[in-house]
Amino acid sequence: MISELVCQSDFHTAYYVLAETFRHLIGNPMDELFKMSTGRDRFNAILGAARTRHGELVDLLLPVLEEEERKAQLVSRRTTLTSDEHRFFLALLLNVPDRVKILELVGQRFNERDPVDSVLDWIDELANTRVLGSRQSNSLGIEGFGPAHQLTLEYFLRGVPLEVAFQDPEQVADINNIGSSVAAISELARVLARSPVLKPLCT
Repeated sequence: MISELVCQSDFHTAYYVLAETFRHLIGNPMDELFKMSTGRDRFNAILGAARTRHGELVDLLLPVLEEEERKAQLVSRRTTLTSDEHRFFLALLLNVPDRVKILELVGQRFNERDPVDSVLDWIDELANTRVLGSRQSNSLGIEGFGPAHQLTLEYFLRGVPLEVAFQDPEQVADINNIGSSVAAISELARVLARSPVLKPLCT
């Protein structure tokens, strides 16, 4: 029925239908619990139907819907946190899409500390904080967050390209010291770049 509706609607109406459908199907708690992709698959099928009616315009919608969902997740997490620093940090992630600007604003507010160190400390603390009512293991929404994730994030924050890090013997030694590998760090970089919470720090 939804597929038929978006095929018969003008683009403005189709957007609202798709936005509501996305909200219900993506991140479905049961799909998440049982590691299923049913919601994503169903939404992609509806998106394909919309594409037959609205063409390339539909391709503009998915990044918008994903960004709205990312913001909704950040707002949800922020309401459960009481630390002023954590709330400030999540507000930056919600409103500032550029890691350089985020670090600049962190440095302005906490000018006695290295902004990268501040951000890494906050991330470590959030990795050990649960979201009230969530099945996720921490406020970052990343299972098994640990030293390898932190090292990969530090590369992003300090603007060190992975291809450069992997050519530096000291950096490779750091990777080996935490029991990881170059291949594992590369995969973590992709995971972090897709994280709703950490995405602005990785682009």
